[in-house]
Amino acid sequence: MKTYFIARTYSFIHLLLLMAAPATYAQETFLKYRVMQNNTLIGIMTLQKKSTADETHLSMLIEVKKRLLLMFDIHETHQETFANGILMHAWVKREINGKTKVTRQIYRAMPGYIKIEDEKKKATAMQPVYSTILGMHFEEPVAITEVFSDNHQQMVKLSPLGNHSFKITMPDGNKSFFYYTNGICSRVVAHHNFYTLEFILTTE
Repeated sequence: MKTYFIARTYSFIHLLLLMAAPATYAQETFLKYRVMQNNTLIGIMTLQKKSTADETHLSMLIEVKKRLLLMFDIHETHQETFANGILMHAWVKREINGKTKVTRQIYRAMPGYIKIEDEKKKATAMQPVYSTILGMHFEEPVAITEVFSDNHQQMVKLSPLGNHSFKITMPDGNKSFFYYTNGICSRVVAHHNFYTLEFILTTE
């Protein structure tokens, strides 16, 4: 009888603690962009942001069919996880015609980060990362001069151009221009060495 009473008391206290604990609700945001080349639709880019009180998860999927000399079916996935505003893990994978061409990741390991590419690890003393290119799709950058590129695994220069537009300069010389409407990225123009892609936000 005593054991039963203790068990019932424990269950009651546990229930009170659950009721008193603050509820944690995840907030989700979805964005979808048309991928254009020479005014022709060649693919779709979708992004998701899922946030709780302590963590934020970002993901992006690009599906493109693009012809140079041959037809290329490209699938590219990006994932990032933040804890208390600091990037803890980033991962990118690119497949072309069903074959994996790129796999890179970086994760927080005090006092810096560990980079992994082709299963090779490299420690870096890089400072904590708060802003990334992926995150720029969801929120217009304010008072920052560089953002993290998970593709290049390093910080890259961010230059404000005025009228809610910004330029990112990549280490390989490629440039991307971000344009914002009501705080959300509504258009990206990416200039590569041999082609230019345009990403246009859509509500479809």
